[in-house]
Formats: sequence, structure tokens, C-alpha cells
Amino acid sequence: MNLSFIPQPQRLQLHEGSFPIPTESTMGISDASFYPVARELQSIWPSLASSLPIRICHPKFLDTIRINLSAELSAEAYRLKINAHGVHVEAGSETGAFHAVQTLRQIFRQSRDGRLPFLEIHDWPDFAERGLYYDVCRGRVPKLERLFELVELLSYYKINQFQLYIEHTFAFRGHPEIGREASPLTADDILSLDAHCRSRRVELVPSLASFGHLSNVLKNPRYQSLAEDFGVGKYLSPDAPEDFSHTGWSLSPANPDIYPFLDSLYAEFLPLFSSKRFNACCDETFDLGWGQSYELCRERGKGRVYLEHIKKINDLSKKYGKSLMIWGDIIRQYPKLVSEIPKDVTVLDWVYGYENRFDSLSDFQAAGLKFLACPGTSSWLGLFPRLPQARANISGFACAAKKYGAAGLLNTDWGDGGHYNFMENSWHGYLFGAEQSWNPQAEQSDFTRRFVTAFFGYDDPALAAALDELGDISFTCPAGGGASIWQDLLFALPYNPLFQTIASDKGTYISDGKIVTDRNRLDPASLRELLERLGTIRSIFSKRPENADPQGVLPYWIYAVDATQLAVRRLLEYGAGGQANPEERLLIRRDLRGLKRRFQKLWNDRNRTSEIGITLARFDRVIRGDSVRVELEETAQGNIRLSVSNNGPRKASGVVALAAFPEGSVRFEGKPEWSFQHLRPGKSQTAEFPFQVAEGIEKCVLKTSCTNPDANKALLGLFRRKSLSIPKIDGIPSEGKDLAVFLAEKGAHCQLIREGSPVADVWIALQASALAVLVSARDASITRGCPVWKESCFELFAKTECSEISQVFLCPSTSDNAAAAFELDRSASAIVPSRAIDIQEVEREEKEYKLVAQVPLSILSLPPDARDFRMEMVLTSVTSPEHGHQRTPLFHAVEDPSTNSRGFGFIKI
Repeated sequence: MNLSFIPQPQRLQLHEGSFPIPTESTMGISDASFYPVARELQSIWPSLASSLPIRICHPKFLDTIRINLSAELSAEAYRLKINAHGVHVEAGSETGAFHAVQTLRQIFRQSRDGRLPFLEIHDWPDFAERGLYYDVCRGRVPKLERLFELVELLSYYKINQFQLYIEHTFAFRGHPEIGREASPLTADDILSLDAHCRSRRVELVPSLASFGHLSNVLKNPRYQSLAEDFGVGKYLSPDAPEDFSHTGWSLSPANPDIYPFLDSLYAEFLPLFSSKRFNACCDETFDLGWGQSYELCRERGKGRVYLEHIKKINDLSKKYGKSLMIWGDIIRQYPKLVSEIPKDVTVLDWVYGYENRFDSLSDFQAAGLKFLACPGTSSWLGLFPRLPQARANISGFACAAKKYGAAGLLNTDWGDGGHYNFMENSWHGYLFGAEQSWNPQAEQSDFTRRFVTAFFGYDDPALAAALDELGDISFTCPAGGGASIWQDLLFALPYNPLFQTIASDKGTYISDGKIVTDRNRLDPASLRELLERLGTIRSIFSKRPENADPQGVLPYWIYAVDATQLAVRRLLEYGAGGQANPEERLLIRRDLRGLKRRFQKLWNDRNRTSEIGITLARFDRVIRGDSVRVELEETAQGNIRLSVSNNGPRKASGVVALAAFPEGSVRFEGKPEWSFQHLRPGKSQTAEFPFQVAEGIEKCVLKTSCTNPDANKALLGLFRRKSLSIPKIDGIPSEGKDLAVFLAEKGAHCQLIREGSPVADVWIALQASALAVLVSARDASITRGCPVWKESCFELFAKTECSEISQVFLCPSTSDNAAAAFELDRSASAIVPSRAIDIQEVEREEKEYKLVAQVPLSILSLPPDARDFRMEMVLTSVTSPEHGHQRTPLFHAVEDPSTNSRGFGFIKI
């Protein structure tokens, strides 16, 4: 017999022969502690339950099934033998016996003739903690019975930890405003689920966002004052980007009121859980230091402020008898502070790409911290999971976790964008995570076949192949693989430029069974072929034997196929070289309406109403096809032009209002709003708004809001214009050291600023054929992810009135990297090495680094007679060869109002 197991046992020997289960037999257990496990075993084969009485083992009697305690085995280990005498289980504890029963469950399901194959299994987990982390706050909260079923199934595959990600979806009695419209979980729900988890030997660990990711809470007027941005988008830092759209994202550590607030949440939430642990999250605190804590972070540093917050909530956790867990993404940016994390805090290190630096787990091992590796199912931001990425991410993390001594694996499943990705689609990733957290050496090549056998109860190679192919198709993404393009195309408006550009963009996808990043192959011929492949997959999913889908997942998989087919059809119709077929467009809108109705039914069958409106609104918008485009531009100093275009198929009306942030930074002449009535398709209207920027304002942002639900929000950053005059000098020395001295004496000088402090000086001079640049940096820990001077570089941007924007990368050398230079190849949209740039010398001192370079004007597209031009320099970190450059602006450039080109303009002196 060819048996399939998940997780694959550590050691398995199959022997000739089989044991027939007699109609009457007994089950012997070594003591009363094994009685619950014995009852579990009875339930696996219901027909034998009445004829399989449970007895205490005795040497005088032979029992068909025996469960004994073995002092030689670790707590979760077990030995299972099936031979002519029956079934014998030895376990290190009741938990080990429970795992043996789950293995027997899989054997029984594959032994349809009532005979069990002779075999010996010696099995144990490589990780003590094997968990699933499920998001219940991005739009969808499952019904309680569905969570019970989820835990039941997870325990079959030896998962022993479960966490629910909660921001606002718990009903706090002391804070009834939180999650009121989101069908939140109640205290009774948690208590019931916790009891059920205990019965299944699964630890239900509480998880509650306690720093970032709190916009759904901080949007309430009662809590706005606790937000980093005061709850109204008010920022003080010049580093705050004008397009950060999450109002009230993080709690502000500069406001002492946040700690009584968190304490009040913990007092209601944490005692509901029998677990002695608590995940306070604290990830992605993007806005820390931008608003209320701006001065605090300038004084103490963001890393220190973050660490102090962790210590405070660690003390709060102890108040309720819990040990703290936090996500590791933020503290990793401050490697010198990792060792200061309290040793009783567990770090959850996450990253979700298919190519990652999994060895970075060693940072937490070196600090003496307990840590878990946290991969993901790659199901979010997609219509179906990106299975190749999930497998690479989970297995890569599992191997590194074992190498560096992680306590376990916590597999994650998120619901970004309204949680339109159904839980039922993620079981392949759940079980692959279960196997990798038990046995990272398990064979991966046949996992999908084993998954089908274990999950559906029968062997079906066609179903396994179709499942893998759908996962491959879903892994068609923008370069890097972070999200599937099909969900973008399904919900994009017909006039979205994505339809025209996606075929020529670079993407990450499966080609000949391998993950590649190259130009997308999405021409009409390949799309029609793709529709045929999806049709075949749908046929296989649809033609299942009766009762062959015990968990009821296939309707969700078929929905994913149909949604992907519709996305492909939309690209065929609206993309470059599309058919422009009116009948097909009507059919697409009809099918979108049908897809919406199916989505509602599938959602309501297993989930609370929750925030289903997030996704339904996306369906409604794309079904209507309306598209009102709002744009802002500065046409002259002190004058803003607002443009409204109707790209939809019917007339549009609405009122557009202008607002400035910080509040009071801009004064308008007259009321800053404008109405448009019955704007016809294809038509545009404009309005002018004179304004004045208040005295002392260096930077502000204008934002629009519109009463028309199909209008976008437009942003425009305004900066005080400052210019830098570059001296034009003949005879610049060619020797590096002389050039550095020459520039320091005669070149134009400016400073690069980070968080209000100068971190680097720049001297620049212009000669007939080249731009000479000297950069002297003082700080070697500016960028996130790795030190500045380890595989990092300066980016130089320049612009004149008559040239294109140009970009050059100047890379200093390190002890193991030679000095190098790169330029932006616009035709290929890539960063390529440049031999034309002569980096003459790099000086390295203990606390200061210098880069000297001559950049040919031909690369910069600068005319030889240029004297005054605008430029920007940015420090860039290369976090890894796979992920490339990560920009870290040291100051904010001033937009050039004559062209409104974002990110370029006058240098800030």
C-alpha cells in the first residue's frame, strides 16, 4: 500500500502483510490519563466504537490496540507499530499519544478494506511550537462554528498553536465604539473557542494590535488624541510623506494616555485566554516619529522610543500573567538595540517573499532571544494562493529556523484589502506549514498529491495537478511576487492604465516550472491559451464524486477559477490591442454581477456579515464602470488648478473640496470647493484657486475629497523654492585626493538632513564635460535593514529646464566591495552598471566616509553650458541581492511646480 501522510513521519518502515481489524476487540491503555486519547481513537472508526471497549493494559491479556507510556520518548514523540498482534502505540505523554492517533486516522482513511498495513513509525516534531495565525480584522470574521472546525482540522495535522489577529474586531464593554459595525467576537466567543482549543491540544494565544495598525480604532473621535498624527493627519516631521493615506495609524508613545488605554483593553481581553502568552504585534509602525513623538524621537532616536514602548507593554502583559510576543520587523531596523529586548519577550520574525534572507534569524539567536519563524500562505492580495511562493517561503523559513534554533513556526494568513481571499483556499498552505513545522526534511515534490489524499480522503492525481496549476497561474505578479495581478485586473476600472501597460511591464511568474522575473507574456494569444487552461481546471474541480469534498472547499476554488477567468477576459477586452467588443463588455458586466452574488453567498455561508461592504463596494464600482479623475497642479506661484475628468460611460456630478495639511498652512481666496454637474463622458472641467502659504511653512500638502464615490483623492505637495547654484570651474584635478580638497574649497556646498540633523555634506562643481561630486557622510546607521556603508550607495537626481530627469547611483567601496557606479537604463527600466562614471577614490575613516566621483554630463543629460540646475541626493541601502535598492531620503526634495514632477526639484539647503 502506498500510504500518504501529512506531516510526513520522521521514520517510516512498511512491511509485507496487513492486520484485519476484528469485529470484536479491546483497547488497552496504561493508565487513566490516556482515556481521552482512547475515546478519540474510537471515534475514528465509528463502526467499531461499540465493540471496542477500553480497558487497562495487563500482561495476562492481549488487547487489539494498546497505548502505553514510554519514559524513553520525549513528550510529543510516539512509536506506532502495526503487526499481526494488532496496533501498539508508545508515547512520551498523552500529547504524543494524541499525535499517534492522528497518524492512525490517516492510515484508517486509506485502508478501505478494513485491513491495516504492517508498519513501524517513530515520529517526533522538530519544533515545539507549530502554529497558524489567522487574520480576522481586515473585513471578515468567521462564524464561531467555522473557527471550531478550523481548530479541529488543524489538530489532525499536529498544529498546536492558534492565534487570531485582532485590531478592532472584539467587543469591548468599556469601549463599545470599537468594532461596533464589524460583527466583532465577544468574550463568550473567545471563552468557548479557548475551551475547544484546549480539548484539541491547541493553545489559543491572544493577539491584539498595540502600536501600529490601529486606524480602525483611532478613527473614533474618542481616541483620536492617542494617534501619532493626532487622528487628523497632522505631521510635524519633514520626513512624513505627503501621500501616507492611513489616518490614525499608530498610537503615539509621546502621549502617556496610551498606556491606561491599552491597560483597559488588556483587562477585558487577556483574562479570556488560558494561554500564558500574548502577541501585542507592534509591527509596521510607519508613522512613528512623524507627529506627536517627533521631538521625542529626535531626542532619543526612533529605535529607542520603540524599544521603550515594548518594555512598557511587556510590564502590562505581566500584570495579566502573560509573556510578551512581538513581530520583529521594526526592532530589526535597529540592530544595536536587539540585545536590549527583555529576554522574556519572544520575537516573531516575518517575511513573505519567495527569495529571502532567511539566515537573518541568526540576529535574534545571537541576542539570546526566543524567536519563531513566521512565513505565510501567500493567499492575500490574490484570488487564489500563490502556491510556488508559499512553498518557497515556508520551507525556506523552516530550514533556517531549524538551523538557528527557533522555537517554532507560526504560519500566517492575512486578508489585506477587505479579505476577499477565502480561508477555504488556504488549506494547501496550512497543511504545508504544518508539515514543515513538524518535519522540515519531508519530501516536497509530492506534497500536493499527499495533500489531496489526506484532505479529500482519496488519491486523485488530476485534482492535484489542477490545484498546482491554479497556484502557478495565481503566481502572476508584479516584479517581486507580492500580489497577484488578477485581483488588480478584476477590480480595475476599464480606463485604468494598468490594462495598457501590464503586458510590457516586468513581472514575476512561473515559466517551465521555475519562478522567473521578466517581461510579462500577456499577449492576446497567451491569454486565450490561459482561458483554456483555466477551463480545464474548472472542469476537474467540478467533476468530483459524491461526498468527495468533506470540508466543502471546492465551491470556493471554483469561484477563484471563475474570478481569474473574468480578470483574463477583462485584460483581453480592455488591454493593449483589445477587442473593443461592445457585446463582450456587456457580458463581462453581467458576469461581474453574477460573481458578486456568488461572493456574497460564499461569504455568508461561513462568515459573519462583518465588513463585507469593503469588497461589495469594489464590485459595485467596477460593475458601474464610472471613473471620475481629480487632479491638482500648481500652474503659477500662488495658484492651483483643479481638474475633473469623467472617464466613465455616463454623466457624473459631485462636489470637490480642498484641504491643506498641516491645518492653517494655506489660505485660499474664497471657499476651497467646486461643484461639477452632469459632466459628460470623456469631458473635463477645471477651476483655479489662488492661495497663499502661511509664513514660516516650509512644506505642506493639499488634498481633495469628493462627494462622488467614484472620484479619486488627489494630493499635491508644496515646498518653498530654494535653488543651488553650481560653480562652473575649469581644470578640476583628476587625482582623487586633490579633487576632494579642491571641491571642499571651491565647490557649492549643501547638507543632507535626516530627522532634523545633518548626516552628510555634499560639494559639487561643474566643468566642461563632467559633474564633480564629493560626499562626506558622518552617520553609518541611517538606513533600515543594514548599515549604510555595507552594499549601499548615493543616488543623484538632476534636472534642468531643457533636460529629462536623470538618475545615477554612486556606490562607495567597502572592505569587500569595490567602488562601483550605476545608471538608470530607461529603455529597460533597470539599474545597470556604468563604465562611463569614474569613481576616483573612496576614503574610509573610523566615523566618516567620503565618496569622490566625476559624472559625465552625457549621462546626466546636462548641456555643457549649464550652471544652475536642481538636484537631489538620496542615500540607498541594498538590503539583499534579491531585493535590491531601498531608498532612504535624507531630506525632502522640492517639487518643481513648472512640471509637477513628483520627487524631484530644488535641493533643501
